[in-house]
Amino acid sequence: MLVSANLELELALGVMAGIIGRKREFLWRFVMRTVTMGILLAISIAIPYFGQVIDLVSAISTTVVFFMVPVLCYVKLVGWRNIRVYELVLCFIIVAIGAVACVWGLIDAIKALKKAIHDGHG
Repeated sequence: MLVSANLELELALGVMAGIIGRKREFLWRFVMRTVTMGILLAISIAIPYFGQVIDLVSAISTTVVFFMVPVLCYVKLVGWRNIRVYELVLCFIIVAIGAVACVWGLIDAIKALKKAIHDGHG
């Protein structure tokens, strides 16, 4: 995700070899990516329990994006009535597995965040 954000920023700023030359393109990309990593480093140091918060966010978003959204988009695009029964059952199973993984990850992330707060580790 970070790479795509940087690529979009470079495109918006016109950082392309055909426009500014290869050496300046490399220099711009190097500087932009270094600054981006520096900003992320500063945020991760400044926010207490940053790792645990990221675990919490990724527990929700990863399972939803990889398990649930593709299946639900497929069902929405094709239509409930145009999908065979065994496909609907398989779609339901995949979404259910994603939901269980999401809840499981969420519980684990909340426990880790509680433990970090209780122990005072940031």
